[in-house]
Amino acid sequence: VIPLAVTLVAALLPVAAPAALLPTANAADPCAPLLNAVACENSKPGSPASEWDISGAGDTDIQGFSTEISVNAGQPIRFKVDTTAANYTIAIYRTGWYQGLGARKIADVTPTALRQTQPQCLSDVTTELYDCGTWAVSATWQVPPTAVSGVYVALLTRPDNGSQSHITFV
Repeated sequence: VIPLAVTLVAALLPVAAPAALLPTANAADPCAPLLNAVACENSKPGSPASEWDISGAGDTDIQGFSTEISVNAGQPIRFKVDTTAANYTIAIYRTGWYQGLGARKIADVTPTALRQTQPQCLSDVTTELYDCGTWAVSATWQVPPTAVSGVYVALLTRPDNGSQSHITFV
């Protein structure tokens, strides 16, 4: 009976031991040197969806696209925007975990052209291609050399009526 009692007491010791005597497990710092830059970026505080998310394809009175779907860190990306707005803003967000918020604001871009009504896009009924390559550049963002790989959205916003749309790029 005594060996059984000793075994039971020994089995309960780790449960009843003071926390100071037990080993602690620490999560690795995602921003520590030599770790994943994407994990580090995604661990940062994010922006609420109410700030950056839109419904569907956005509003028809402000639409645009980027001249490149993918851009390297340190290189420029150009945006072409079609709007009659006297003023609009472009905010750059990187999508990711960001504490469950889905995106983080990275930069603001100043448009170089306002009230830019672009020409009609070309379309080919046979191939079903829709080409707006004749549009003029409305703004350029110089991507920082420290930018982390990921999916980005440029949020176009008209302050006069609240209309918004996204330009997605990588």
